[in-house]
Amino acid sequence: MLNSIFTPLALWRLAFLVLSFCAIVSSPASAAQSPQASVGFDAVSELDFFKVESDIVTSVSRHAESLWGAAAAIYVVSSEDIADSGATSLADALRLVPGLNVANVDANFAAISARGFNGVFANKLLVLLDGRPFYTPIFGGTVWHEWNTFLPDVDRIEVIRGPGGSLYGANAVNGVINIITRDSNDTRVNLARVSFGTNSAATTEARHGGRYGNLSYRVFGSWSTGNGNGGNNGRDLADEHQDTRAGYRLDWDLGHGLQLVGSGEFHDGFVGNIARNDDGSPAGRYPRYSSTMLSSVFRLEKDFADGSAAYFQLAGDTVDRKVPFMGCFETEKDTLEMEVQHSFRPHPAHRATWGANVRAHDVHTVDGLVVFSVNDRRLNLVGGFVQDEIDLGSRTRLTLGTKIENNGFTGTNFQPSARIVHRLDDDRTLWAAASRAINTPSYSEMYSTIPLFPVPSGIPGVDIFPILSTDGNAGDTRMVSLETGYRHRFGDRLALDIAAFYNDYQGLAGWTGSKTLPVVPDPLDPTKLIAVTLLDNDENGFAYGGEGVATVQINERWRSEFNVGYLHLRSTGDLLGLLPRTNLSVPRMRWNMRHVINVNRKLRIVPTFSWSDSVVNASLVSPGSPVRLDPYLRVDLAVHYKPGGDWPDLSLVATNLADRSHLEFVEDAVRPATPITRAFYLRASREF
Repeated sequence: MLNSIFTPLALWRLAFLVLSFCAIVSSPASAAQSPQASVGFDAVSELDFFKVESDIVTSVSRHAESLWGAAAAIYVVSSEDIADSGATSLADALRLVPGLNVANVDANFAAISARGFNGVFANKLLVLLDGRPFYTPIFGGTVWHEWNTFLPDVDRIEVIRGPGGSLYGANAVNGVINIITRDSNDTRVNLARVSFGTNSAATTEARHGGRYGNLSYRVFGSWSTGNGNGGNNGRDLADEHQDTRAGYRLDWDLGHGLQLVGSGEFHDGFVGNIARNDDGSPAGRYPRYSSTMLSSVFRLEKDFADGSAAYFQLAGDTVDRKVPFMGCFETEKDTLEMEVQHSFRPHPAHRATWGANVRAHDVHTVDGLVVFSVNDRRLNLVGGFVQDEIDLGSRTRLTLGTKIENNGFTGTNFQPSARIVHRLDDDRTLWAAASRAINTPSYSEMYSTIPLFPVPSGIPGVDIFPILSTDGNAGDTRMVSLETGYRHRFGDRLALDIAAFYNDYQGLAGWTGSKTLPVVPDPLDPTKLIAVTLLDNDENGFAYGGEGVATVQINERWRSEFNVGYLHLRSTGDLLGLLPRTNLSVPRMRWNMRHVINVNRKLRIVPTFSWSDSVVNASLVSPGSPVRLDPYLRVDLAVHYKPGGDWPDLSLVATNLADRSHLEFVEDAVRPATPITRAFYLRASREF
């Protein structure tokens, strides 16, 4: 067992040597070198590193507050964190977050969830970019490779582990990811980046920013291509990609506290795929998964003299997909949303915030083997929320609120929450919360028919063809959550942030077999028997666990972070009742260790060590036969060099140094799993 987890031994020796070398070169003697004239890496700041009063978040209460005093399990991935990690996608950047399960199915598709229920379409995690949701109502969840924004312009990513339904509405059940881009006033320089690496990967990126009067703006464009993780180590699976992307942001100061913010993005690309034979075995290349996306959001913000604030937001997107999923079918989705929010103080001890939103989805599909029984359907959603933050004195704050929503599938739902935070002193914070959140069904859970691969019937020459189907009566999944957390700073060198939770789920959607229709012969083929199972909400479950983050400043040029997450998830059943009921699709434990080492003003080294416990994934290719993935250790290394002058900054990034390849996640009905392989890339960037 130890060999399967900690192999190869030589890797650990190498890691020890690397860290030992870094300790020597980043010692005070090395750090005391004469400063360079060019812009470079400065010593680590205690205030920046420990994320205290200077680190402001907006996702917990929908207005600015200190992270240290927030009544939620929140973590911030800063723009510097993203740059240090060498991430090339949002999924890569999110690997830094404690308690967040990030796993690649192949080079393009990722499964990302918080506190359980992971999958390519993890439908209990809500993701937003500058206020507009990534959530797709067709499948549920987020298609990460479509919404991969321009990383140099990301200011921070705020990740809430736990429910956010009282502010953000349906599907913010186990977490909220809020991606916030930089004000265009902060990007009024030109940027050019070029990278290339193994598997024929290449990327070109450019940004132009400027200002005209009170209007600042930026535009960006990127193009990338690569052969993915296929090839021999990937068993010749096709997961290549090509992506063209462009976008803009403008910030217009209209005076008198009024500001107009607009942003938008265009994406067009494809990713590779393979077809399957009737028995589920690979059958060669298949039409590529192609998608085109256009989105935009405009927000009018007003700050009033009495300290209150309001905004009106209008957002829309259109997404066209050709999806090779159990056959090939096409989907078209158009979304329009309006939202208003107002925050004010009716009393010195109260801060009230209210808001309302209206959203309309128009969906059209062209069927393949997967059939949507309703091909044209509009889904309307209307909602509103109210929240009151009450100062109870003695460094204690109580927040009460609720969201009320009505949607065209399941009607009206309520999502209340209560949060309390107490500052024991300047270095210690204690918080607790009780919340209710709702996960509404997607189109695929309401109106789809999915044929599975055949299984033997026991009768010679006759097979059973299982079909998963829906009857348009799917209901909401309801979750009640209890959370608590504690933050503590120990002097200037160590800080801890821990959280624990218990979640109770009612009405989980699944094909448990409680609505199985009688097996009938196929009238067109006497060698086939048809077995239809309808989706139901008869499944319940619970989860408990916790996450912890320890940040350590070893010396003025070396900072480290260690985070760990534990999860126990149990449900009453799953696909036809044949799969494990405990921790399905999620590891029981994960940990991550990252070091940021400024060797001198020109050289920064960032090694990251991540370990994941074993995972059991469901298989729709072989129903009832789960796929068990071994534990794996992942080692990534980023080396950044700033030569100064007119020379470009250079970054060398190596991923998955622990082994040649390993599987991180299997969801074979959506994508044939491709082992994650060792990869290298070199990036050159220049601001001018």
